[in-house]
Amino acid sequence: MTKSECKAHNAFNNFSKWETYAVVFDLMNQRKLTLSKIVEIAFQYGISQSVIHDRRRYFLQLQK
Repeated sequence: MTKSECKAHNAFNNFSKWETYAVVFDLMNQRKLTLSKIVEIAFQYGISQSVIHDRRRYFLQLQK
């Protein structure tokens, strides 16, 4: 497991809605994690793929 994957696991394990998504999407923006890897990790914590995709769209809208 990479350091970035560990950060994502920690973020989902200590889930705080906006902080967690900020951490994982920041890692994605830095090209340290892919969206599919985030989906895979989130699934282990009971978060569906559709929720991750919805949150990603929302975060991208906030950046405009």
